[in-house]
Amino acid sequence: MSRIVLLHNHLPDQPTYDQLEAFEGASIIADELKKLGHDVVMTPFSLNIPETIDAIRKADAQHIFNVVDDIAGDDSLHTIAPAVLESLGFTHTGASTSILTTTSDKLLTKKLLRMRNLPILGWVSMNEAVDFTPGAAYIVKPVNHDASIGISEESVRVMDDLSSFRNHLNACRKRTGWDYFGEPFIAGREFWVAMVECGSQVEVFPPAEIKFNGYADGEAPQFITYRAKWERDSFEYNHLGARFDFDPQDAPLIEEIKRLALACWQALNLQGYVRLDIRVDAQGHPWIIDVNANPYLPFHHGGLLDAAQHAGWDFGRLLTAILNQD
Repeated sequence: MSRIVLLHNHLPDQPTYDQLEAFEGASIIADELKKLGHDVVMTPFSLNIPETIDAIRKADAQHIFNVVDDIAGDDSLHTIAPAVLESLGFTHTGASTSILTTTSDKLLTKKLLRMRNLPILGWVSMNEAVDFTPGAAYIVKPVNHDASIGISEESVRVMDDLSSFRNHLNACRKRTGWDYFGEPFIAGREFWVAMVECGSQVEVFPPAEIKFNGYADGEAPQFITYRAKWERDSFEYNHLGARFDFDPQDAPLIEEIKRLALACWQALNLQGYVRLDIRVDAQGHPWIIDVNANPYLPFHHGGLLDAAQHAGWDFGRLLTAILNQD
């Protein structure tokens, strides 16, 4: 087989929940690659870039498997890793710098997909208001952060007018230093659909419906928060689930979700492996909520590995497909 550099996040001394799970995920991937017969060199990526480059060169590997999604504690810096690799002529798995830069900007992604007439909700930022509805519920999110960072039960609130809306966005920015925007909150079903590049084709895996088990009791909001995604001792995490089997009446919706996923891939010229988040409104209309071009591979509920396994793939086949992309 081949030697592989598995480029992963540097684990700080006091990691957050998502940083710890990302490191564990990288270890899981390394173990699976070793089962396939590969020689794997675990290589952390830090802001000491010369040291990282030196480690990559010394490994003399045939492949670089990039799972970096956080640098120096900031997930918005993850585009630095592929940028460094590409500047030195190294090929790597996953999305390119340009694609990650585009999809990491949620507002830019929304605008590009709207231009292709895909179902994208309006938004309000500090300098834009698209299809604003006074008195409607909105969910407020960071513009340039993924992994549900900055998302909590307080993220959804009714917005009465643009002035108070922007005051809230500005308060969020002052608290964290990040830019924020808001989009209408759809209190409906949530689906994740994963895709992987296979040569000239794109494999669209079976969509997963995210299940908020027990959430109706009022213990937690029925959307993905940071606690639900990462905090293992939380109610939200332990009551989150996913299903892949649907009633016959859902068949048209599932096919439409898969069609939208492929259309999104083509519109953004995606590559590697991707997860699309979709919410369905009370009228049964699906809306594209998020495009994650650097998703966490082994995520437990409805993620890429889960979806691949429901399509009959094992972990080894998925990793081999990803390796063949670089």
